[in-house]
Amino acid sequence: MLGAFLIVSRPPQRAPAAFPGQNGLIVFESTRGSSGTHLFTMRPDGSLPRQLTHGSSVNGDAAYSADGKRIVFESDRSGHAQIYEVHADGSAVRRLTHTKPGHDNNDPKFSPNRRLIVFDRFTGLFTTDVFVMRADGSHLRRLTHTRSGLSPVFSPNGKRIAFESDDARASQIYLMNPDGSHVRQLTHTADDNTDADFSPNGRRIVFRRADGSQLRQLTFTGAGVTNCCPDWQPLPSGG
Repeated sequence: MLGAFLIVSRPPQRAPAAFPGQNGLIVFESTRGSSGTHLFTMRPDGSLPRQLTHGSSVNGDAAYSADGKRIVFESDRSGHAQIYEVHADGSAVRRLTHTKPGHDNNDPKFSPNRRLIVFDRFTGLFTTDVFVMRADGSHLRRLTHTRSGLSPVFSPNGKRIAFESDDARASQIYLMNPDGSHVRQLTHTADDNTDADFSPNGRRIVFRRADGSQLRQLTFTGAGVTNCCPDWQPLPSGG
């Protein structure tokens, strides 16, 4: 299903990245080139793709840290989806979660200061919730107790987390504090609202509602190759 990006309260404006800074590389996942699904980076115009992960595993849902030096992602290289961290050049891979089969960990995001990682985890049959942990994998804390807490992301100042949940039948966007308190529903539609992210100044939230407009193709691969889930690399202003 194709989707267009929407923004709460105002039409989309040109912005550097979710974290303040200039646009750097884009990290994404792709099935090109070898077995498995792997992380690649490319320039914003789609040129100079570079593979970061290797082997036969599935690697995805990659996201940069605010300084652009680290990438957090999920991988099934241990047998099922766990959270990993890697340097932006693909070196020094480190595993952060160690859950049993049936409790996959997905869609991790750094806090602005890189001290925390928020993500969602299967907590039961068809049930997911939002969790947060320190960047080294310690001090794990469950933030939601819902049927479906998905795709969490920190605000640029680290004081809020946006996420999606379909407890209201259609997927809606919610906001909460980093400790899981003060949950507030932001969207109220019959259509699914997904993939929320903050503007660089934290005042607006962009999200997806399907209508198929305003698309620009950046990758051009052959039949049977999937490219998915891009994330901007923030660069320091003037860098």
